[in-house]
Amino acid sequence: MGYPWDNPEIAKHYNPQLIELFQTQPAIVEKYINESPIDTTGLNETDAWRAGISQKFNILRNILKTSKPIDSFKDQIEITYSTIKSFDGYEIPIKIYKLKGSDKKSLHVNYHGGGFSLGGGLQYDEVYLQWLVYLTGVTAIDVDYRLVPENHYTVAFLDSFASIKYIIEHPDEFGIDKDRISIGGASAGGKAVLTLGHLLRDFGLSVKLIIANVPPGEDYSKHETLDTVILNESFKKFDGDPGNTFSTVKRFESLIVKGQVDNPNQITDNLDKIQEYFGRIDFLHDLQKYHQGDLYLSPNFDGLTSHVIITGENDVLSSAGLGYAKKLVDNFIPVQVKTIRGLGHSWLWQTNLFEESWQGLKYIAKLVKDVDNNEIF
Repeated sequence: MGYPWDNPEIAKHYNPQLIELFQTQPAIVEKYINESPIDTTGLNETDAWRAGISQKFNILRNILKTSKPIDSFKDQIEITYSTIKSFDGYEIPIKIYKLKGSDKKSLHVNYHGGGFSLGGGLQYDEVYLQWLVYLTGVTAIDVDYRLVPENHYTVAFLDSFASIKYIIEHPDEFGIDKDRISIGGASAGGKAVLTLGHLLRDFGLSVKLIIANVPPGEDYSKHETLDTVILNESFKKFDGDPGNTFSTVKRFESLIVKGQVDNPNQITDNLDKIQEYFGRIDFLHDLQKYHQGDLYLSPNFDGLTSHVIITGENDVLSSAGLGYAKKLVDNFIPVQVKTIRGLGHSWLWQTNLFEESWQGLKYIAKLVKDVDNNEIF
């Protein structure tokens, strides 16, 4: 199996240290490529795939080391758990991080990645969020929205919207200032927060800043080949990268489709509850468009809040993130674009190895501090 960096022109987009790691650990790489069999006894097809992809990610983490350790300060972070009721009565788990002794009232709300089918359980981003809270002193809340295929795709967005709507409307419950809130997420979480930007605007609610890290673009499940993907330049350059591939993205998208097929009435049977909870149901039509790809193509961009779009230089999804940033620019929405040089889709979880990753995390921390200081660009 070859890698994109085997092409000298493409290798320019990779951190040489990353290439060296793969070249000097052939046994681990071979295990990663061949996906050593695991015991899936008693697991359904979806959970068996989840177990396999999780093993693959763990092998990749072994190659790329881990995030910077938090041992020196973790005792300074206070962690509590709570729930927020969603439209159908489901209690959305949340995890709240606070720096002991901090009197800051700002809040950062995080939505995890995982293709909308992985990453649940409030553990996916726990090291990153503890670093963020330690570096900034602000409160962070991690939201455990429901996943596909056990649920309809729309439920993830309704849970995400229900959580931020509740937080904005009940700031005293969380000890925060509702006028100093940022939201962010990586990968699927990046797409979630971009969508929330439109929903918040539509409902007359607001946050100060949206930070979308390595967000995906359109509905990739409908594409058999890369040729029909609209924003496909990065796919064509970097497909085959260990961190993300077109086939992996399509597999995640197939679970999204499965969730819609297996739960066709999860939304329609709850229209009365959605109306009661949100005060309207007309937004469902726009929401369907947003998360089926129209978010990048033709929604209304008027009145959106400030955005930061972060891409990994060699991520197959980088063209999607840059394409969305261009839409923001074209519609006169304040936006910053940050590319993490030499790294890819999982750059944020490589802070213990690459200086670019560590500087990227500190860049996010500075953005969150700027919200706290009311100094948004």
